[in-house]
Amino acid sequence: MQIARSVSLVIGVLAPLASHAAVAAEQIIMLAPNEIKWEKFGSWQRAILAGDAATPGCPLTVRHKLPARARVPEHAAGQDRIYTVLAGTLAVGFGKQSDRAQLKSMPPGSFFISPAHAGTYQTTAEEVTYQESVIGPGGNGCAKLKTALKPYMITAKDMLWQPYGLTTMRIILLGDANRFHCPPYTDRLKWAPGTRVPEHPDHEDRTYTVLSGTLYVGIGEKWDDKALRRMPAGSFIAIPAGLSRYFKTDAETVVQTSVTGFPSKDVDDCEAAE
Repeated sequence: MQIARSVSLVIGVLAPLASHAAVAAEQIIMLAPNEIKWEKFGSWQRAILAGDAATPGCPLTVRHKLPARARVPEHAAGQDRIYTVLAGTLAVGFGKQSDRAQLKSMPPGSFFISPAHAGTYQTTAEEVTYQESVIGPGGNGCAKLKTALKPYMITAKDMLWQPYGLTTMRIILLGDANRFHCPPYTDRLKWAPGTRVPEHPDHEDRTYTVLSGTLYVGIGEKWDDKALRRMPAGSFIAIPAGLSRYFKTDAETVVQTSVTGFPSKDVDDCEAAE
């Protein structure tokens, strides 16, 4: 049985989800675009949405804003990471040396995976905003499912949506549909106007990024229209495992959901890395 934890609601504040790889998220985060606090990061800007950038290996989600004509030289991270382009077009390549001929244009809505220790490089012709997430503890995800990831890039126009219920379309960007309670996992949902997702908990810490439309989010075990919070495109939400949540839309809304935290102990074939 899932045991509810004491949770504090954080709205308009950047708060840590976890400070140690064995500790799951303790707070809800709801950030509308105008509440995201940007900081100077070299010639870029960045906003830490969830997690602790000073603690390598822990779940982390960061949003970056690159200026026009920026160049990110070839580099490799120590954890598996996923990226979502939110605005502008990012040119992305993989390899140990930058090669302009290998760059692929990734316009808004594009998604790519950079495995641990894989070289990647990027350039911009215009200002670009993208979101980056570290997957699971140290990039291992499920301790029993250590399938090595490969570099992967897909643009929004190339995504093949599949029906998922009566009012929803879905595409799985990372993970297994039959084991979606195991990190690493990311999907994208396209909800029709007037969709209602009833109260439910999840077995793992999850983040939600609103890519288009508006998502209305409520926290609690009983639906309450007055408690719904309006989260427009560009919003970021993080909800801990075991906490009941509910959603609705008034227009078509696209939301990307990621498991970047830790599964609970009662999920078969999953366990948090120690």
